[in-house]
Amino acid sequence: MSLKAVIFDFDGTLTQPGSIDFAAIREKTRCPPEMFLLDYFQTLSPEESMIAHTILEEMEYKAACISREEDGAQDILSFLMNREIPFFIISRNCYKSIVRALQNFQTITTGHFGKIISRDDPFPLKPDPESIFHIADLLEITCDEILIVGDHIHDIQAGNAAGCRTAYKMTGRENDHMVKAEFRIYQLNELKNIIIATNS
Repeated sequence: MSLKAVIFDFDGTLTQPGSIDFAAIREKTRCPPEMFLLDYFQTLSPEESMIAHTILEEMEYKAACISREEDGAQDILSFLMNREIPFFIISRNCYKSIVRALQNFQTITTGHFGKIISRDDPFPLKPDPESIFHIADLLEITCDEILIVGDHIHDIQAGNAAGCRTAYKMTGRENDHMVKAEFRIYQLNELKNIIIATNS
C-alpha cells in the first residue's frame, strides 16, 4: 500500500529535543514521576487543573521561543511537497506553542501543513487514534496509507491503533526498545528511503 500522507508529532520530532524542561514542570505541578503530565492533570480538581495547565502552557511557550527545527526537518518536508504528499501535525502540545516554534523554522510555516491538531482541539489525546481517523476522513484515504512519525511511545501506539504505518524516531531513552514501530529512524532524512521504497 502506497503512502498518501505523513503525520508528524511535533516537539522532539520536527523540533530538536530538550527545549521543554519537563522536570521543572513536574516539580511546579507536583506531578508524580510515574505519571504523564496530562494524565495527572485529569486527576486534579477543576481549579487545580486550571492552575497546572497554565503552568504547562507558560513553560511550553517559553520553550517554543527558543526551540529550533530538527536537523533534516526542512529537507524531508520539502521532499514530501515535491512528491505532493500532504503532511500534518498531531501533538499533545498547545496550539500557541506549536505556532510560535514554527516561527523559528527557516522556511516552513503553519501554512505548509494540511492541518495542525493540538491538545486544544476536540479530540482525545494520543495514544487515542481518533485524530488520525479525522485526517484520514479529510483526505478520503485509509489509515494504512498514512505514515505516523514520532519520538514518543504515544505517537506509535496511536498509529498502531489506527492501522497506520509507523516510524519511531529513536531518542536514547531506556524504553526505546519497548516501542513497537514498523520502522526505526535516527534522523528525519531516513524517512526518504522509507517513502521511496513504500511507494515504488
